[in-house]
Amino acid sequence: MKIKVKRENTFIPEWHGNKKDENPIEVDIKYLTTGELDDCITESGTIDRKKICKIAVKAIRNLETEDGRKITTFDEMMGEPGLSLLYSEIFGEIARVDPIENSKN
Repeated sequence: MKIKVKRENTFIPEWHGNKKDENPIEVDIKYLTTGELDDCITESGTIDRKKICKIAVKAIRNLETEDGRKITTFDEMMGEPGLSLLYSEIFGEIARVDPIENSKN
């Protein structure tokens, strides 16, 4: 079977009406390899969501604090209060999307 695999994607979260914003937050996501994903499983067998996002989130655009600081990386986002639902939505997108675009038998 021949497959076509997406390597990355730009995700626009729904968070707080973001998709309707004039300059919506955009998150560049790199799809994890099987080896990278396997490295994100803890010794107890749980998935390390933070580690997955740290690998997968390559850039964040159009996210700014009220004092004008731009948040452009996953680590910067994790250091700000009030962004836990945005984090959850980004992780959900990473977990939900199948990077296989099509297949031919």
